[in-house]
Amino acid sequence: MSNVYSIGNNRQLIIYAAGSNIFLRIAHFGGLERPIILATDYMSHLNECIYNDTLYYTYIATDNSLYVKNIMESKSIYTVNGTDTPSLYHPYIGRCNNSLLLFYLKNNPVTNHTALQCISLSFTNESPDNTPVTLPDCMNNITGYHIHQAGQGSWIIPYIQEYCSVFFH
Repeated sequence: MSNVYSIGNNRQLIIYAAGSNIFLRIAHFGGLERPIILATDYMSHLNECIYNDTLYYTYIATDNSLYVKNIMESKSIYTVNGTDTPSLYHPYIGRCNNSLLLFYLKNNPVTNHTALQCISLSFTNESPDNTPVTLPDCMNNITGYHIHQAGQGSWIIPYIQEYCSVFFH
């Protein structure tokens, strides 16, 4: 599965995973450019969004770490280490006003419950300011979640099967 993003001048960015690789292709009026390899350690859950005119993406790697990267540089701008947190699930990255929000499920080995985590990735002076976002207790002990993004990126609404919602604005 791939996602296509328009970048103006009749050009589009296509990001997709194949095997353990994540690729980027640029489509334009004359055809497709050769694929660019963005990552070689992909395992699952590729998710991406546009923030400040840059394509950001997140995925779970073969070492079970969760990475947030952008297409302009190869190093991770935020990492959840898979050895410290052995069970990470379903990352989602989305834009909300002037922040990039990262959501993911994390298993707590002590309680054996899965909780929704949220990190605000705000970029100031070329370095990220990563702030955990406190979520209500209803976001604990859940099995899955969905994100609804509304209002041209000014609202993010996570909701879970137990009908609990939080609004970010």
